[in-house]
Amino acid sequence: MEVARNPPSEPQFTDFVQIDVQELNTPLVQPSSSPSTPNQRAALREAQISAWRKALRFEVGLLVGINFALITSLITDWNSTCPGHPLKQWMYVELVVQSLLIVPSVVLQLNLQSFFRQAETRKIEPVGAFYMGSRLLNFFWIIWAFVGIAWTFQAKECSNVIPAVYTLCFIMAILNCIIVGLPLLICCFSVPCTAVAYYFYPRVFGVGRIQKASPRLIKKVTTVTKFTEGCGIATEDACCAICLCEYMEGDEIRFLNCHHHFHSECVTDWLMLNKLCPFCKTEIDKKPNNTKQAPTVDADREDTPLASLQH
Repeated sequence: MEVARNPPSEPQFTDFVQIDVQELNTPLVQPSSSPSTPNQRAALREAQISAWRKALRFEVGLLVGINFALITSLITDWNSTCPGHPLKQWMYVELVVQSLLIVPSVVLQLNLQSFFRQAETRKIEPVGAFYMGSRLLNFFWIIWAFVGIAWTFQAKECSNVIPAVYTLCFIMAILNCIIVGLPLLICCFSVPCTAVAYYFYPRVFGVGRIQKASPRLIKKVTTVTKFTEGCGIATEDACCAICLCEYMEGDEIRFLNCHHHFHSECVTDWLMLNKLCPFCKTEIDKKPNNTKQAPTVDADREDTPLASLQH
């Protein structure tokens, strides 16, 4: 007795919907577990906190050392004055400003965990707001540094009257010129220096240097013909991609090795600046691997410029 076999059922629309839903639920790129594990995030935070702590300690140590030098100089020349040159008054203000800058650095150093929690949760913590607000003192410190530089260079006669104060002001003026002026010089000269470096050493920036084609090379690896109806160029492609003008009867058309064609004058000017094809970016002295949809040309005809390039 033969068992009746049910014919295979045709796939239903719901089957395709189910497959599509499953595919959509599958992520295109599986997330990497290396950068997002809690242990690695904690290790990265600890490394950042350690770097910040070292920088803050250096800043506090530097400010304390400068303040100590300021106090020592003021005590040394306490009974001496230099009329017309308020170097001592400048040092008093500098001492107060730098003392105020020490406070937020110490507070932040003691609360780095809270400060970094603010960056992760995007919630403003009191310590972060206090530190960022105190950075406004840096703006005043820069302005006051320029004032000290101007006053110091105008008080040369004070070197004999208040030698300790003048010597320290002169040293701080030189250091402030370096600290404040160096970033300005870098900003001013970075653009032209980068442009020069890009021109002479483009490979450093991951870009190959643009090569030009000589007239001899252009004549050797290209073919020139007069445009006519039987030259082998399809009607819809009878246009120069450089000047965007249609070919007219009698125009000189230059064929490149990649089978692209342009007005002879247009493409010659281009190749004199860059020997890459304007259309597919292939060097004119190399055989193309895969050209970008070359314009339609009757390649089977033996009398076309394309045929001569292929041979």
